Amino acid sequence: MKKRFITAALCLLLTMLMLFSTAAYAAQKPISVVSYYCNDGILSVFANISGNHKPSDLSVGVNSSEKQKLKMTVNNSTAKVNYLLLLDASTSMPTYKSSIVSLVKGINKKSKTACYTLAVFGEKFKVVSKNIKSASKLIDAINAVEYTESATDIAGGLCDAIDYASTYNRKINEIYNVVLVTDGIPYLTSYEGDYSSAIKNCAKNIKKKIAAHPEIIVHSVGTDSWDKDIKGAVYTGKGVHLGIASGENAGAKIASSVNGLYILDYEANLSDSVKNVNARLLVSDKKGKDTTVSLKKIPNLDYIGKADEKETEPPTEKKKSENTEKHTNPPETVPETTKNTDKAEKNGESSGDSGFPLWLIIVIAGSALLVAAAVVIILLAAKSKGKNKYDKNYPPINMKLEVLNGNLLTGKDRFILRKELFIGSGSSCDIKFGDIDVSEINARVYQKDGLIYIENLSEVNNTTLGGMKLFAPNRLRSGDEIGVGSSVFVLKF
Repeated sequence: MKKRFITAALCLLLTMLMLFSTAAYAAQKPISVVSYYCNDGILSVFANISGNHKPSDLSVGVNSSEKQKLKMTVNNSTAKVNYLLLLDASTSMPTYKSSIVSLVKGINKKSKTACYTLAVFGEKFKVVSKNIKSASKLIDAINAVEYTESATDIAGGLCDAIDYASTYNRKINEIYNVVLVTDGIPYLTSYEGDYSSAIKNCAKNIKKKIAAHPEIIVHSVGTDSWDKDIKGAVYTGKGVHLGIASGENAGAKIASSVNGLYILDYEANLSDSVKNVNARLLVSDKKGKDTTVSLKKIPNLDYIGKADEKETEPPTEKKKSENTEKHTNPPETVPETTKNTDKAEKNGESSGDSGFPLWLIIVIAGSALLVAAAVVIILLAAKSKGKNKYDKNYPPINMKLEVLNGNLLTGKDRFILRKELFIGSGSSCDIKFGDIDVSEINARVYQKDGLIYIENLSEVNNTTLGGMKLFAPNRLRSGDEIGVGSSVFVLKF
């Protein structure tokens, strides 16, 4: 009976997922906007085509402006591309130095004229070198980076990098990318409240900062050790998010995604006292169906900062006529006009941002609720395991095992040290060797006061550090040679 119930529940869930996927695909907008900003009187929009649409089938206008065909991409234009490479300089990152160099080679292979800035972070954000025009010079700068930071403030580093990028004096159609390279494990040295809440607040700050700067495209390259809250926040960036092990392939994918963006330009009648405005793109497909895409709080890069920084209303007809000496009949960067709203209502569509029928919204919402219910049940079932909870006294540290001598029985070479790791021949050990002179529990590696120590636990078989016998707990550093019985290995972290 129990098996039948589970089978029926799974069938229902799969059916709902299929309905949800179908509805979501049908509701997919023809284009996906990645970045936008106003500069020198021009609104620049960078977008991808979604679904099975072709560039020749689509035309796009902003509010009441004349529609344009999707023709020009970053790759076939003179648009300048900028990359700020933001490196995690914590002590766990030297393992990935070669992958970082390969990442740069991949970007350069697809974007040979890009301009680079190199920055690092640990406890604080720091620019190492800027205005780098060649990949070789960037690689030299990367190889000179010292990974000595004990703290890893991912949120602070990324938010500071975005703020730094936002001050760049760009020209029309220039693209600025921030590429975060990290193992994804935050380690804060100062915070308020409990550690888990502090990490969640960091994640909120990342989301808020990314949303406030649509002129910056955020990409990330990380490991499989990402903190889930930080990862979810970083992934709200509309760039490419890949694993660091991909190396050159990851860099090529990032550059290709940027080079493939379509560029749309519209004249914008904004004064330098306007901080940001809202607008809507009106996208028409080959069947004549119109879809709206909202552009919220478009940053005006010409803004000079007035005493009153309230979000301004769109220019009125009177103001527009006063500016006709500078721009002839410019389109207003304003919300959708009454004419377009009436047209949408006649077609039986919502006049909001969705642009698709009400019944479709109901199907999506219902399916989403069922999926959410299933997820909640799964999460509640897994909650008791409690493996991913943070303890502020034991921040997770990524370790790589390299065996120099001995019969390793553990089927992996990467470990995450939280409180302690046990080494020996017993089945309960985290790192297990099959050599006859290794005790069941020979040694342990543990954290204390932000440092890592190793301790001998065997009275029969010795534990050595750098060839010297251990008689008491000793400080362990990345790359130190460890011996248990006749087995010899190193831990890099």
